[in-house]
Amino acid sequence: MGQWKLGYPSALRNASSEATGRAAYAAWTTNAITLSSVQPARLASAAVSGGAGSLTISASMTSSAWVGGWCKFRSGTYEGQAYRIKANTANTLTLEAFKGTTPNFSGSNSSTFVEICTGPATYSFPTGRNPVKEDVSISTEADMIRYPYYLGGIYLPKTIVEDIVLKVLLTSRSEFEKLAMLCKWKPDYTGGDSLVSHMAGAPMILECGTHEADYQYLVYCTECKKIREGKGGGLIDVQLYLQQVAIPNYRGW
Repeated sequence: MGQWKLGYPSALRNASSEATGRAAYAAWTTNAITLSSVQPARLASAAVSGGAGSLTISASMTSSAWVGGWCKFRSGTYEGQAYRIKANTANTLTLEAFKGTTPNFSGSNSSTFVEICTGPATYSFPTGRNPVKEDVSISTEADMIRYPYYLGGIYLPKTIVEDIVLKVLLTSRSEFEKLAMLCKWKPDYTGGDSLVSHMAGAPMILECGTHEADYQYLVYCTECKKIREGKGGGLIDVQLYLQQVAIPNYRGW
C-alpha cells in the first residue's frame, strides 16, 4: 500500500469562482480526485513596500509553491484581509482579490505584517508512517429535510456522519507542524481563507494509500491532537478526528 494523504483537490488552488471550486469535488465516489502536490507551509514577514496588486516583503521566498496560496494581512490598512498569490519572485508577491477588485497596497511599510500560506495543500504521511484507524462510528439524526421536488418531495436524513479516528506516530516535530497547519486552515471553495471570506469551508480528502475513488473519503478535520511527545521531539504520537461526510449531507451538491 502506498502513502496515505490528507488534503485538497489541486483544482481548488486556482478556482476562479465558488462554482468552479465546488466542481472540483464532482467526481467524488466515481473517479479519483487529483490532490494538490503542494505541502503545507507558512511564512511570516514584514512588508517593505507595495503597489497596484503587488507587495514586496523582507523575507525571501523563491519557491513557486506559494502560487495559489494566500497572503493574509496581520496589520496595516488591509488588516484581516487575505488575497490570492498569483506569482512571486524572491521578495515580491503579485496578489489578487478572491472576490471584487484588487486594491493598491502602496501604503504598506515595515509596520505592515503579513502571513503567507500555501493555502489548499496536501499532507503526505511519511513512508512507513501511515495512520491506523482506531475507531469508526456512524450516527444518523432522526430529523429529515424535505426537498420540494416532484409531487410529494424527497425526504433525506438531516445528518449522516461517520466519525473516523486515526492514530499516527510521526518522527519529527516539523512533520507534526505541517499536519497541524493543514488541519487549522479552512479554505473555502475559491481556495481562499473561509475565516476571512465567511464562505462555506471546503472539505478535505483522505486518500488511503491508493489513488482510486474507493480509497478516497470526503472529510472535515475536527481535531488534531498531540497525545505524547518523546524527549527532544523525536517521536510524536498524534490522533486525528475526522468527520466523514455522506452524500445527503454534502453541501457542495
